[in-house]
Amino acid sequence: MPVSPEVQRAEAFRRWLAGHRAAQEIMEGERRRWLRAISQPEATGLYLARVSMPGGGRKEAGHSPVLVAMRRALARHGETRPG
Repeated sequence: MPVSPEVQRAEAFRRWLAGHRAAQEIMEGERRRWLRAISQPEATGLYLARVSMPGGGRKEAGHSPVLVAMRRALARHGETRPG
């Protein structure tokens, strides 16, 4: 029995998502190992470099501009936020 294109797309997406999650776990582990391996002066230097970059300091309270834009787009299409 042939499988519908929708089912094929869903299966392909599930495979992609599983691979994406696996890659994300690997990268997170590598990031943790790297952070554990750097010295305190290196960590301080990285932090100071990050906060000195434009937009690198503490973010002001409020929603992400992307989140706000997504909510506006959904509102234009008559959809509401779940919950």
